[in-house]
Amino acid sequence: MSLLELDAVEVEYTRRGRSSVRAVAGATLSLERGQVVGLVGESGCGKSTLARAAVGLVAPTGGAVRFDGETLTPLTRRARPRREAKLQLVFQDPYSSLNPRRRIGVQIADGLTILGLVASPAARDARVAELLSQVGMAADAADRFPHEFSGGQRQRIAIARALAAEPSAIVLDEPLSSLDASAQAQIANLLVGLARDLDIGMLLISHDLAIVRQVADVVSVMYLGVIVESGKTGEVWNQPLHPYSEALIGAVPKVDGTGTLPAALPGEVPDPANPPTGCRFHPRCPYAMDRCRVDEPPLVAVADERVSACWLNRPGAPIVPLTERSAPAAT
Repeated sequence: MSLLELDAVEVEYTRRGRSSVRAVAGATLSLERGQVVGLVGESGCGKSTLARAAVGLVAPTGGAVRFDGETLTPLTRRARPRREAKLQLVFQDPYSSLNPRRRIGVQIADGLTILGLVASPAARDARVAELLSQVGMAADAADRFPHEFSGGQRQRIAIARALAAEPSAIVLDEPLSSLDASAQAQIANLLVGLARDLDIGMLLISHDLAIVRQVADVVSVMYLGVIVESGKTGEVWNQPLHPYSEALIGAVPKVDGTGTLPAALPGEVPDPANPPTGCRFHPRCPYAMDRCRVDEPPLVAVADERVSACWLNRPGAPIVPLTERSAPAAT
């Protein structure tokens, strides 16, 4: 049993006077303690919506989200089960997620007080200082306001606030996208260290494959509301089984001495309110065949700990790099 399980999760938004949008159209993934799982894909593919569904901010319209073996309760104005405080979310923008009128120490201490994790004001202050130290901040940061910190420091504070609940899992929605390259590397290393040292499962949502390659144990690739491939990060990077994964990896700039950038992935993510028939990626896929335009491939296991949703690699068949495989005849 996984710590956090998303089983065929669907999230649909209704629009007044217009057709509904399935932002997530049946996504499945899991997270274990001490594991870093990367979720990657282009903007508009549904990553952030899936992150919100994973922590209960959005109620799924289909499928199920289970945390620690029990169905997750969507957030309402009523008190949430205490056990679900062990599942935390870190937002993309660390400045808007912090209250600009309250000191940092007070904001971190909120979780400690509400959950009854400290017995006295002195114990609370000591714990706040310890949490700040865990994320690489000085104890005197507790007396300052959010605007006094850089973007990377604010994201460290947001992580410290999540750690205050003593979580077993943290979902991080694009936590590095607003930071410069140096700060990204520092925060990424911090997350890996926390996952290992505190045995916390982390679901890292990002569009930066280079960062995910360095920090994630497992990577899931998302396209237009569905997971199209999952596996160990190194294996997916070295031998992608889905054409979309191959295109994303190929689009990462490489230092090869030529001074040229890789070719861009053609086209754009289609409108989720009107997705293509068959395989959702087929309008942009160089390997598309007749079957891809009609039948949507299911996500199935094609090798040990590898799953893919592509008609080119199926269960029982030997894995062949996509560039070495010709499209089979339509069936």
